[in-house]
Amino acid sequence: MGEWAKKMRYTSLVALVVGFAAACSSSDDGGAKPDSGTGPTADGGDSGGPLADSGSDVSVSDGGAEAGPDADAGADAAAWTPKQLGGLALWLDDTVGVVKDPANAGRVKRWLDQSGQGNDAQGAGGDGVTMLPAFNPAAIGGKDAIDCDLQTYFTIADAPSLKFGTGDLAIVLVSKVTAPGSLFTKASGDLSLTLTSESTLTLSTFGAGAGVAQLAGTPTNKFSVIAARGATLRVQVGTNTATGAVSTSDVSSSNAAWSLCQSSISQKISLAEVIAVKGTLSDADLAKTVTYLNAKFGL
Repeated sequence: MGEWAKKMRYTSLVALVVGFAAACSSSDDGGAKPDSGTGPTADGGDSGGPLADSGSDVSVSDGGAEAGPDADAGADAAAWTPKQLGGLALWLDDTVGVVKDPANAGRVKRWLDQSGQGNDAQGAGGDGVTMLPAFNPAAIGGKDAIDCDLQTYFTIADAPSLKFGTGDLAIVLVSKVTAPGSLFTKASGDLSLTLTSESTLTLSTFGAGAGVAQLAGTPTNKFSVIAARGATLRVQVGTNTATGAVSTSDVSSSNAAWSLCQSSISQKISLAEVIAVKGTLSDADLAKTVTYLNAKFGL
């Protein structure tokens, strides 16, 4: 083959290679354009997948998870407890703060106040042998109670948060009483919430400006939510209420201690919850408190 023919063949071969490369390049570019039309849908599906996943994570999964705590926080905020009561002075809760005496099996030496005021109740009294109230497991709605038996009771030292004076006050208990018995009393006798032998719930103040409110037919030997309020003296058990006079007596005239669940040696008072408020407990807040306690104890 002559030199000219070789050159022409080489030139044709180069042209063929260049043409083939251009065709491939054109095919790739053209492919990119269709792919950019369908690819983003596919890639966008992949890419959109992360976005969708991201969107899913935000709005459904993590968003739900993140919304979950917010929802829980809202639920917690909506879950009312006595801690939200204005003027809360005492909150003895049977589910927390019950301190048993290691030296006396089944007996309670202290019941710690959950109000934040530090008004802890100390076990006391007794018949000379048994000196502390008894722990009663699963006594009410699957929850524990404390039995003041054999003349045992609780005492709470006087404190500024418990000096009700001549102002408003409220006492709410979940209790089962074998009449007669004293539920909440100032040791000096300035104020007492008692259940008489005639099953009459009585809130009394003493001294100048004293008053009394009485509610007959209070259930005995049965756990009930019992409420008492002053200075307009009122007592309530369930839907039954009674109103007495407006008391102007100073129920904090002494520094004597408060006592809970005192009875005779043959009687017993059981307590599951005790709440005291210094100040006004409105009808609405009393209703919240009663609803909370009824739900808690299955009453």
